[in-house]
Amino acid sequence: MSHDAILEAVENRFRTQWSSDATNCRTPIAFENVSGLTTTVAGGIGYMEPKGLTQWVRLSVHESLATSLEINPASRVRIEGDLQLQIFVELGVGQNGLRELADLAIPIFEGRQFSGVSVWEGMYFPVGKTEGWFQANVSWPFYYDRIMDVA
Repeated sequence: MSHDAILEAVENRFRTQWSSDATNCRTPIAFENVSGLTTTVAGGIGYMEPKGLTQWVRLSVHESLATSLEINPASRVRIEGDLQLQIFVELGVGQNGLRELADLAIPIFEGRQFSGVSVWEGMYFPVGKTEGWFQANVSWPFYYDRIMDVA
C-alpha cells in the first residue's frame, strides 16, 4: 500500500463516519492538501472556509517509522504513525464542546482494522487557544504493512 492509498482510506472512513445523518458531516472537515473544508457526504462534497463557523476539524496522517519485517524478493515493511484530528471550537465555550466532538471521533478509528490499516486507542489532548479558536487534538497510533519488490 502507498501513503496515498492509506490517506484515501482514512479520509473516506472519517468522512462517512463523521456524519450526523446520511447527508451531512457533524462539522466541516479539513483534509490534507484540499482547499476549503468538506461539508457534505451524500450527493456530492461541498467546500467552505472556517470563517463564521463555530466548530470544525482537521484530519491528517503522519507516518513516523518503517521497519523491515521480511527481506526476500517481496520484502514486507511495517509503516507506523499517527492519525491526527485537530478539533476547533469558538472561543468562550470551554472544554465541553471539544470533549463532545472528541468522544464522537475516537470510536471511528479506535481498535479498528480497515483497508489494511490497524489502529490502536485514541488519546485526547487539550491544546488551548490557537489563532482565534479553542483547540484539542485526538491522536490514534496506527500501522500498515507494505510489500516492496526488491528483485
